[in-house]
Amino acid sequence: MARVLVLAYYFPPQGGAGVQRTLKFVQYLPELGYEPVVVTGPESAGAEWAPPDASLAAEVPPGTRVFRAVGPEPRRRRGWPARLTRWLRMRPPFARWWVEAALEAGRRAASEVDVDLVYASMSPFETAEAASRLAGELGKPWVADLRDPWALDDWLVYPTRIHRRLELRRMRAALSAADAVIM
Repeated sequence: MARVLVLAYYFPPQGGAGVQRTLKFVQYLPELGYEPVVVTGPESAGAEWAPPDASLAAEVPPGTRVFRAVGPEPRRRRGWPARLTRWLRMRPPFARWWVEAALEAGRRAASEVDVDLVYASMSPFETAEAASRLAGELGKPWVADLRDPWALDDWLVYPTRIHRRLELRRMRAALSAADAVIM
């Protein structure tokens, strides 16, 4: 059975919309001949759009290996610090932390289990960077799954048209590194 390293920040015991797609992939991949190995955020991640839902943990197939990001997740910036970060296109502390934590957990998983493919569930969109780097280190292909359409999404409001164009460029660069993109 081929093994898929699934990078997904949102995963049970978190709940919310972002968890559902990845959870269903993890449930049904074995029927298609793929064993999922999950790399995810900490159990206690407190995103407002991913409330805890312990009942979803019962839906994870028994024996599924789950490797969690280690370390305290930085608090997301709000108010003026968040605005300044956006205007200056600075990388938020959460983005830096998630990429490094996902890489570390992915390396840990790959040292224990031989994987054939890296799959990245986005958002957060920085998962693309972690997946691309990890796939490169492992010499494996990677698949980008856009649960949300990143820079094309109408709920994102950019400070200027230049900011939007730069984010589109970042999205294209990240997705062009993938071996496949699904949405």
